[in-house]
Amino acid sequence: MKYTLIVLLSVFLFFGCSNDNNSNPLKFYIANGVETQLMPTTMFTEEKSLIIEMAVSHNNRTNTMTSAVHLSPEQLKVIAFSDFVRLFTITYDGETIDAEYSNLLRTYPIRPAYILSDIQLIYYPFAALEKHLPTVLTVLEQENFRLISQDGQEIIRIDYEEQQIRLENFERQYAYNISVRQNE
Repeated sequence: MKYTLIVLLSVFLFFGCSNDNNSNPLKFYIANGVETQLMPTTMFTEEKSLIIEMAVSHNNRTNTMTSAVHLSPEQLKVIAFSDFVRLFTITYDGETIDAEYSNLLRTYPIRPAYILSDIQLIYYPFAALEKHLPTVLTVLEQENFRLISQDGQEIIRIDYEEQQIRLENFERQYAYNISVRQNE
């Protein structure tokens, strides 16, 4: 079980292990050579709580986890579970990140900014993305998808279908398939 949890998180967080800027936990590389930082929580204009099932794919391997996600103008919180074990809790208030991990994961180099960033890319309003992301990136939104590209090359694509969401990060070679089980 310990191996499964570590593999799950390594897949989920693999993209955050390279090109890190550890001096500021809010900063991260959204693409190779393109540094940005988390958007303020105030850019999310409503309050939403979700229970989501995530299938995380990387290197021809898929692992699943359940996450409780709470978004509001005051905070973004993610609590992740696998096999009834809490993996981590990450809370972001717009200025600081508080992260707590299962004892099984204490030595794993988790960068919470990457997890929070993907949640923001999926759920934050399009206008917030356009305003906040570095100008070297192009953000396109259509009825059922969002696309973030650099110099005409797709970096991240998010597809929306009813209660299903798929995020693919082509540069870092991982994907999430998200099923929203509950929306309050």
